[in-house]
Amino acid sequence: MKTTLQKIILVLAFSLGLTSIAKAQMVYIPDLNFRAYLNTNYPTCMVGDSIDGSCPQVINTTYIDVSNQYISDLTGIIVFVNSIR
Repeated sequence: MKTTLQKIILVLAFSLGLTSIAKAQMVYIPDLNFRAYLNTNYPTCMVGDSIDGSCPQVINTTYIDVSNQYISDLTGIIVFVNSIR
């Protein structure tokens, strides 16, 4: 009986761990020009007005150039953690 309970607890703990890992990290992008840039360059990572920080394309980005895009608010740029040096 004790080992069955331990197995159930282990399975539940493992399941909860996977749920938190699989959760998308959505970040709101308020600037329309920045949002347009992201929709053009990361279309599969955008969901409406937010970007999924767990999207592989975002995670694997090592450089991002938003110059001359008329962006006034870079809120959300933090999802590109590999781009920040």
